[in-house]
Amino acid sequence: MSDRRVCSIGAGKHLLKVNVLHSSAAVGTQILITKSQKSILVDVGDGCLRDLVDGRFKFERLKAVLLTHEHFDHISGLYSLVNFLTLLGRKERLPITTPRPSVRIRTLLHPPLMYYSPEFLIPILELSGGDETQIESFRVKAFEVSHAGTNSLGYSILDDQEHKVVISGDTRLCPSLEREVVGADIAVVESTYKDKDQDVAHEYGHMTKSEARAVGSKAKHSILVHSSPKGYFREMNRGCRLT
Repeated sequence: MSDRRVCSIGAGKHLLKVNVLHSSAAVGTQILITKSQKSILVDVGDGCLRDLVDGRFKFERLKAVLLTHEHFDHISGLYSLVNFLTLLGRKERLPITTPRPSVRIRTLLHPPLMYYSPEFLIPILELSGGDETQIESFRVKAFEVSHAGTNSLGYSILDDQEHKVVISGDTRLCPSLEREVVGADIAVVESTYKDKDQDVAHEYGHMTKSEARAVGSKAKHSILVHSSPKGYFREMNRGCRLT
C-alpha cells in the first residue's frame, strides 16, 4: 500500500508504468498508463493538459482515453486536450471509451462547444460492464461500479505480458471491484472520505480510506487516489457531495 503516485512493474521493454498525474475529488483525476512508449489516459479532469505538458509528455504516444464516468472532475480537461492535439496537427485517431450511454462527451467534442471540429477521428466506444476492447497491446475490460446513481465503470487493463492494472473509478465498496483487484499487479483505488464520514461516503457513492486500503491490499501494489481537497471541505461541510 502506498501514497506514491507512480508505480511500475517489469523492466526494460516490458516495463509497465502507472502515473497518477493528479487526483482530487471535485477538482480533477488523470491517470497515465504507459507500456513500450504507448500510453492510455484514464480520465481527463481539470488541469490534465497542464500536467502532461509539465511532464514533457510526447503526445504522439497517446493511443486512447478511458473515461470512468462523466462527472466534471473526470472529463473537463478533454476540451483543452483535444484542442491542443488539433493544434499539434494530430492525424491519428483517438478512441474514447465511456460508460453506456454517453451523455456529455458527444456534445463536448463538437461545435458550438468545440469551436472547430477536430481534424482527427475520435471514435466514441460506449461500454457496459463485462465489455472488452483492444487498444494497441492493451486489453481493456470494463466492469460496473456503484457511484451516486451515475453510469460508472472501473477498468481492468492487461498488457501483452498479462500484467494487470485495475482502476476503480469513483465508487462505493462493491463486489465487482473486490473481485477484479484480487491478484492484480497494480490497483488504483479511490479513497475520498475519512472513516468517520462513512455514512456520507456511502450515500454519495465513495469509499472511506479504510475501505480503500482493504480493497487495495488484495492487489500486489496499490495507489490510493481521489482524496478530498485539503482545507476546503471542513467539519461544518461534511454533508457536501463530492463527485
